[in-house]
Amino acid sequence: MAGWNVDVRLFAFMMFFLYVFVGFDRLADAQTTARNGIIQLVKRDSQDGQTKGLSSLPKEDTQSGGSPDEDRPLPDMGKVKANYVYLFAVPDYQQACGVCIVSHYLCHRVNTLTNAKAKLISQAPEAPSPPKSSRSFNTPSLPNSLVGPELGNAVVVYVQSKYGYNPWNASRFVHWALYWPDRTGLLPSSYPVEGATMCYFGAYCDSVSTEHPIMRHWEPLVNPPVLTTVHVPKEMKDVKNGNRNGSIYYFNSRHRYHSKSLRIGPQYGSRLEDGLNPYFLAQTFNRIKTFYSFDPLSLYNVFAALCGANVIVVPVTGLNVDSFRSLSPYYKYGIAYGSEPAEVQQMQKTLALVPQLIDQQRKIQEVQVMRFVAATQEWDRVVKQDLEAQVQEQVQVGVQEQVQAEVPEETNKANEHVVVQHNTPPSQTVVSTDDSPSRNLAPSSDDSSTVAEEPHK
Repeated sequence: MAGWNVDVRLFAFMMFFLYVFVGFDRLADAQTTARNGIIQLVKRDSQDGQTKGLSSLPKEDTQSGGSPDEDRPLPDMGKVKANYVYLFAVPDYQQACGVCIVSHYLCHRVNTLTNAKAKLISQAPEAPSPPKSSRSFNTPSLPNSLVGPELGNAVVVYVQSKYGYNPWNASRFVHWALYWPDRTGLLPSSYPVEGATMCYFGAYCDSVSTEHPIMRHWEPLVNPPVLTTVHVPKEMKDVKNGNRNGSIYYFNSRHRYHSKSLRIGPQYGSRLEDGLNPYFLAQTFNRIKTFYSFDPLSLYNVFAALCGANVIVVPVTGLNVDSFRSLSPYYKYGIAYGSEPAEVQQMQKTLALVPQLIDQQRKIQEVQVMRFVAATQEWDRVVKQDLEAQVQEQVQVGVQEQVQAEVPEETNKANEHVVVQHNTPPSQTVVSTDDSPSRNLAPSSDDSSTVAEEPHK
């Protein structure tokens, strides 16, 4: 009887182990299926030139998705070999830090959309510990002691920070420009040629260019490439509150886009608290009628519009409405720049289009992430090909210079057959076209009067 009980327990343990093993296997299959499904969805949308659920958007948006990415064939991620791991040198994750959220989210998207691996590392070797991550993202981190062995087979992604261009001394690295340069002073006019450059929005890098070969390998061919990731929490939605009232304003003291003497009157309402989690932030945006923003780059502007509030961005000196719209594709609908009646009317008219616009941009960003991985996984091969092309070009230039140097010698030889007697009147000049020395008609040294004359007519 005791032996039978042992067999039952053993059988039960084996069944439990098999269930867990199969469960994990199914989970891995589900993740792979989900990733492939997203890729196929984006590929279908890009090939059709339409984005699902965007029939009510203006025609110019539904044709190309508002981005050249939709007009070019997608990389086949199944054929992209994962040659390198991505190490994201980023700050700690914080709810109220836009740079923190988007940089961690890009790491998450690389891990979920592609077959490459991405990890978080501290922004510099002297940083005390790896960055704190979000439980909502797939973002494993490496302690500083383990970063060194990974660098030889990695592409390091930097965001702008006080630690300089390449604090980890990586051989492959990318600068991701996340700021509006004119207001922060953090974005230089150029980056070192050893690294590549990409920009969060195209308008952030109008004055920045790079000659790194990876940039010429990027598709679509824009320089610097644009790579945008926006994490929209599921809580950000309009709950159709019919009793909206009051106003609230947001002022980001870390980025002073306005003068220090700016006075904020009571007409803007109370100030939005810092550090609210998505749940309470969405509650606030669904309660108020108007959201005033003194930060032209905050994603709170988009989130408030997504929750159905009237969003008015307070104008910044030197930034007109067209320049403001160019800062972000999200500013096309549901956001007014200033309180002019035409702006407010356009904001209210297009507010219902914001959820569809966000869905459209999400799919465009998935394409951008895949293009980023497809391009940078070919790093060494592209750099080698570029170096070989430069050597070949130098050889061709050298050959051309040698040919050009030989041309005057040939010209001099040809000129030897043209003889002109400087003391002879024009009518007595004789030109020889024969290579034979016997035809040399130049006067001899002993008989200067011996010349060839034209026959008398």
